[in-house]
Amino acid sequence: MNAETFNARYPIGTPVVAYPLTREDKALVTTTRTPAWTLGHGEPVVSVDGYAGGICLTHVDVRTVACGWNPVEATTDCDWDANCPIHGAEPDLDATVAAVGALPMPICTEAAS
Repeated sequence: MNAETFNARYPIGTPVVAYPLTREDKALVTTTRTPAWTLGHGEPVVSVDGYAGGICLTHVDVRTVACGWNPVEATTDCDWDANCPIHGAEPDLDATVAAVGALPMPICTEAAS
């Protein structure tokens, strides 16, 4: 993928997994901090939080949010998948907070008596 295509699809702040030098390196679970650009020799790169310099786009995997659950509209595009960290067989509190920003507050629809 070239820099222009990457930038058209993924804005700054896109969640990614990046491998700085080779895919055998320790993965960085992070976000993009710049638009992608093309180096003088033609290699497209992007900068990510937690790493100085650019990382080749071939070493960057875009992360998808595990669940599209919306606490306001009570909608989801995970279809309650068993692997979903929010709705799955083993819900993960930290994953829920990471995906939705906070835990939903219950709404009382009846007046207290």
